Amino acid sequence: MNSGFSHHQVNSWSLPASHGAPPAPGQVPPGEPASPAALREILFFLRMRWQWIVAGCVVTLFLAALQIAFTAPTFIAQTQLMVVPPASGSDAQRASAEDAFVEAQLEIARSSDVLGGAATKLDLAQDPDFSSQKLSLKDKVKLQAKAWLRGAADGSDADAGDGARSSQERKSHAIIARLGDMISLRRIGRSTMIEISASASSPDKAANIANAVAQEYISKNLAMNAQSARQYSDWLETFVKEQKSALAEASNDLINYKSNPRDQFRLAELQSAADARKSLFESTLVKLSDAKQKISYPVPDATIVSLATPPLSEATPRAGLILTFALLLGAGAGTMAAMIRHAGDRRISRPQQVAQATGLSSIVAIERFHAPVDAEGSEPPAANAAPRIGEDGMGKLAALAIALRRRQRVTVGVVSPNPHSGASTVARELAVASARSGATTLLVDIAHPGAQTLTAEFGATGALGLADVAEDASLLPEAVFEIAARLDFLPIGRVADSAPALMMSSRHTEFDLETLKKQYDAVFFDLSALSAFSDAIAVAPEFDGVLMVIDYARTTIDDVDAGIDSLRNAGSEVLGAIINRAPRKTFL
Repeated sequence: MNSGFSHHQVNSWSLPASHGAPPAPGQVPPGEPASPAALREILFFLRMRWQWIVAGCVVTLFLAALQIAFTAPTFIAQTQLMVVPPASGSDAQRASAEDAFVEAQLEIARSSDVLGGAATKLDLAQDPDFSSQKLSLKDKVKLQAKAWLRGAADGSDADAGDGARSSQERKSHAIIARLGDMISLRRIGRSTMIEISASASSPDKAANIANAVAQEYISKNLAMNAQSARQYSDWLETFVKEQKSALAEASNDLINYKSNPRDQFRLAELQSAADARKSLFESTLVKLSDAKQKISYPVPDATIVSLATPPLSEATPRAGLILTFALLLGAGAGTMAAMIRHAGDRRISRPQQVAQATGLSSIVAIERFHAPVDAEGSEPPAANAAPRIGEDGMGKLAALAIALRRRQRVTVGVVSPNPHSGASTVARELAVASARSGATTLLVDIAHPGAQTLTAEFGATGALGLADVAEDASLLPEAVFEIAARLDFLPIGRVADSAPALMMSSRHTEFDLETLKKQYDAVFFDLSALSAFSDAIAVAPEFDGVLMVIDYARTTIDDVDAGIDSLRNAGSEVLGAIINRAPRKTFL
């Protein structure tokens, strides 16, 4: 019998025989554009593994929600200052000096003196956010080293006052360190503007800290300028005294020489020296006056442009950003996990998997069908009752039945690698479809006695059947009974010592398949699962061919490959495969 029935399939997947081995999943058939094939692969992957991606998103969003719920909110306030650098020479020199001056002011603003002053002004020692802070390991090592060095220098008789002072220093250091972590200073672009940002647990505290640091910086700058002016003034006073003495000496020399001038050049020289001393003395007096003025009224190098105001919303946690990042992270992690699972999943979910592993050229997928539930549910289903396979699946089975009857008479076994894969249902509906197509059809239950599915379904348990016919062929008319138009059923019969399949495979019976072919156009045999019993392997070579029934997303490709190899090694011809209980759009 011909090994393929692809020319007669309806909405099924098949490989042309001329192309040899089936394409790998994702391979683009000749003449077909690449992008639709790749898109189908992506859609199939998403349809199969969307639960993994959703699970990844749910987990990360849950963790993100926990972080948002348990993270204390942080508010950030900014104070802006404008620094006025001193005037310098050329533009290049001015730009370089301006950069250096602004950087110096930033370091002054983040110095411990400024932060300590702001902490004292705000009384942060009584603030719970600061008083409960512990020193870091680095700070502890520093303080311990300082205390050890101080103890080594002062001797070993340190009193309790030193311990108290050291404890106070550690506390003050911890507050300053904590405040430094909460403060951020930056230069705004290439301008002379400085921004002081403070983060705190409340809007008012953030604004107060930013303003306090800015004001302490201004105070520090004023103090530094006043100190600088004072030192400059002291030096100028000394210099003025020196210049005054030198001016008096130059004036005396000029007056004495004028009383008895002997050389006009010498007189001009003395006059020039006296004028220079006078000019230097007068300019020094002006500078001294300016220095005194700076001492009494110092001018800072920076002014506050805008004070910080309490922020209206929290800066952290940023719920929207965290949730978006968590969603992206979850989708990425879920996709990676899904790809790993997809690559390692050996369960059959696409016809191409079967074709690639087994070389079968004809594969039919039957969609999952949920029949209405009988309210009573006690009677066994009748042969002409609503089938367990949908109309689309029945159409495919009808086309398959017609394809199988390209020979006038045919015997076909229906088998599955594992139990509960629906092989009995497929065999029954395949026989129904064959009968509906106009062929006289016989359905035979040849399964192992421990798996009498069809016999029990049709209520023929204990009746005459195949086992009896195998011993006495004349009992065939009595054993066969009609279940639908042009469709008869032969139950397994009353089994004694040996299973009917093993009896038929031994060929030591009065009954053979040619007897059935004389009476029926198509005979379908419901075989036991390959993994459960050896009956199917033994009797399959007696048939014209065997159909392999695969349970979608349950049967593995290894089971199918091993089962088909066993059948072929026994001399059976595997006609094709039927993927049972497949979802819609299996061929995406």
